[in-house]
Amino acid sequence: MLHTAAVRHYLRLVHQGYDAYSIPSRLDQLHSQLTLNNGIMTEKMGRQYNCLHKQTYDIRRKAEARCRRVTNGAVPWSPQIQNFWDRQSLWKLLLKGRKQCRVSSRKIRRLMKKTKLPDAWKKATVELETALRNDRKEHAVTWLKEFLTVQLDCSSEGI
Repeated sequence: MLHTAAVRHYLRLVHQGYDAYSIPSRLDQLHSQLTLNNGIMTEKMGRQYNCLHKQTYDIRRKAEARCRRVTNGAVPWSPQIQNFWDRQSLWKLLLKGRKQCRVSSRKIRRLMKKTKLPDAWKKATVELETALRNDRKEHAVTWLKEFLTVQLDCSSEGI
């Protein structure tokens, strides 16, 4: 799904850049020279075309850099991955708080409620570090096995 405001902004910037370098008229001129020359491109016309191409490419890249990036569902979402990320961020925030860094207690409370870990405040620093490491290892192994079984099922079915 395209974000129409971002697309309009990009197109407006591209048109302004094309007008600033008078790209359409120069391209028209090159086309008429090419038709007069029976479709044979001379070395001079080749240089003109390469210059035009480079300028249009630069205009589009600059316009793209100035536009807002909208990410719409490039990464598939699943409840188990979301739960995993919530737990990971809870462990990280608690560890960060133990290192005397500024952490939002409201965010920690919400994550504790979301992950159903009400006793996370009470855990020692060592317990938090081991929970962070073990959680990663445990889920990495199980999800890898699930992925491989799905891949094997698909390959055996000929998909």
